[in-house]
Amino acid sequence: MNKYFVDNPDMILGEMEITSTQFGREYSICKPYEGIDLKVLLD
Repeated sequence: MNKYFVDNPDMILGEMEITSTQFGREYSICKPYEGIDLKVLLD
C-alpha cells in the first residue's frame, strides 16, 4: 500500500485485507463494502 493511503485511510473505499495465493505468497486487497453503492461512496 502506498503512503497516501496509509496517511489517508478514509480515502479507501473498502476494507483492506491481507490474503495469500495458492502458493502462499501474501498480498493486500481492498474488499468493497457490502451493500453500499460505489457511486454513493464516491460522492
